Amino acid sequence: MKRSKGIKIFAAVIIAAATLWFIGYNLGIVGVSANRIEQDARMNQQITSYEVSKSLNDKLCAMIFYDGARLDHTFSIYINRPGFSFGYFFISGGSSSQIESGIYAFDYDEKGTAMISMNADKVARILLDDGGDATQIELDPGRPFAVVIPPDCGSVSLFDSDGAAVPVSMVNA
Repeated sequence: MKRSKGIKIFAAVIIAAATLWFIGYNLGIVGVSANRIEQDARMNQQITSYEVSKSLNDKLCAMIFYDGARLDHTFSIYINRPGFSFGYFFISGGSSSQIESGIYAFDYDEKGTAMISMNADKVARILLDDGGDATQIELDPGRPFAVVIPPDCGSVSLFDSDGAAVPVSMVNA
């Protein structure tokens, strides 16, 4: 008798937890965990065998999915909302001619900036300089990239493999 009562209580707790999660997910309180963002983007944007470049911090995630020939792409951006919410939430995605031919920077203020490109300009290095310690981000000039730039990092400069400056072609503020 005690065992069946314990099973009923356990089942009730599981059902209650599942119901709370379902309500939280539908109200936009529960998002996607950091280790499931790529899987979520692939499922929701119907991306199958594409390669991915991904960058993530505790507030922002940027990804570009691309085919092996680098002729097609899909990008995804997720944010971690402030306040009472858990996980990351999809905010933008699709494809863009600016990403295909240049560098598209999506600015999300205090969350940072997502820089996404198929890397037609052959960017090899990003330099972040706050006037003190400079930080370099090395890139493969032959591959597309998605990089999350932290907020308040100072100046951001991009360079090709010959050291020539590369401009950002589009900024979405």
